[in-house]
Amino acid sequence: MNLLIGKENNLNNKLVEQIHSLTPIQRVDLEEIVDDQLTSEGYIFVNLLDVSISSAEVLRIVRKKFPNDCIVAMHCFQVDHMINKLMEEGYHAYVSILDFTDSIHDVFGEV
Repeated sequence: MNLLIGKENNLNNKLVEQIHSLTPIQRVDLEEIVDDQLTSEGYIFVNLLDVSISSAEVLRIVRKKFPNDCIVAMHCFQVDHMINKLMEEGYHAYVSILDFTDSIHDVFGEV
């Protein structure tokens, strides 16, 4: 099962619904990544609006648990230098929550 890391809220429910139309996915909290015996099928989507630690620290936690998965940062950034910072940290792809429907299809084609 692919994962979306984020809180239980309307936004994440909608994101899961959109992604699920392309591939199976389950929403989890970041704490569940550390504590549970979760498995993944290759994609980890991280809603960075929902985490209280730095994006680099989130990436470290997720990569430690799922070293071979494609880790996709999700945020509302639309400025190139903010997006580039996430890519330089080591995220494999970026999806803008504001332009989600159009950009989610690109993730599966890029990686």
